Amino acid sequence: MKLSIVSTLYNSEKFIPKLIEELTKVVEEIGIDKRDYEIILVDDGSPDNSLKVALEEKKKYKDVNIIILELSRNFGHHKAFWAGISKSIGEYVFLIDSDMDVHPSYLKSFYSEILNQEDVDVVYGVLKDRKLIKTTSNLFWKFFNYVSDVPVPLNITTERIMNRNYVNALLSLNDFNLFIGGLYYWVGFHQKSIEVRRISNRKKSNYVLTKRIHLFIEALTSFTSYPIWLILRLSLYLNVASIIYLFYLIIRKILYPETILLGYASIGALLVFFGSLIIFIICFIGIYIEKIFNQVKQRPRYIVRKEYKNLI
Repeated sequence: MKLSIVSTLYNSEKFIPKLIEELTKVVEEIGIDKRDYEIILVDDGSPDNSLKVALEEKKKYKDVNIIILELSRNFGHHKAFWAGISKSIGEYVFLIDSDMDVHPSYLKSFYSEILNQEDVDVVYGVLKDRKLIKTTSNLFWKFFNYVSDVPVPLNITTERIMNRNYVNALLSLNDFNLFIGGLYYWVGFHQKSIEVRRISNRKKSNYVLTKRIHLFIEALTSFTSYPIWLILRLSLYLNVASIIYLFYLIIRKILYPETILLGYASIGALLVFFGSLIIFIICFIGIYIEKIFNQVKQRPRYIVRKEYKNLI
């Protein structure tokens, strides 16, 4: 099979008909036969009627190989994409968000770029219109690159096309704690960017604040031990500072005993400060321990409740 197209579904019912229509149209324009490509839609426990709409569209496109994976619950955007990539069998695999913030017509450019350059294994999208780049997202990737050993390009999008050699290398990774945005670049290979324009089709993002915070912690703890070393340095600095301050108090007590008074308020404030710091440090170390715990359990990253593969 020449091409696999993978997309995930979460609150996507209103986008699915247009998504499939546009994808089939652009693949036809590229010149790939209907028997030589597949569309894989992963229902990531969507609370709306995404699965029902996807099945209805599958009935309409009987001559197109549409595969629908229904996950047993919501496992998250990254794991849902991993499920779709794992299922793909195409020589090239194209990823796209179902809300079509980046229009499916860009597939033509992605496919042409990777097909005409033998030394390129991956072609990924970067945003052209910087006005649409969220400041928080930009700061996130800048900070991630600062603390991580794996540099990730700024302003990247979900949309990318990958050859089979790269996909096999990606799938060989056994990380339970998936931060796929970093894994894309950890495996290396020759990767090239092309500029794309984004339009916002969703009134409200699926990534609420709590999910963004979780993603940030996931990214930080999956790709770097920098926070642990930062905590170690901070504790050393505080220890040195406390020792110096202790000697200062001893010397001052000897030279000017009347100036050293019992300060219950200051002692209480210091206890609260250092107590909070200790709790923070223990919690952060606990996150790393949790990741080790999750990894050694060897649970699957996702569970497929049902696969709709045969033409309906």
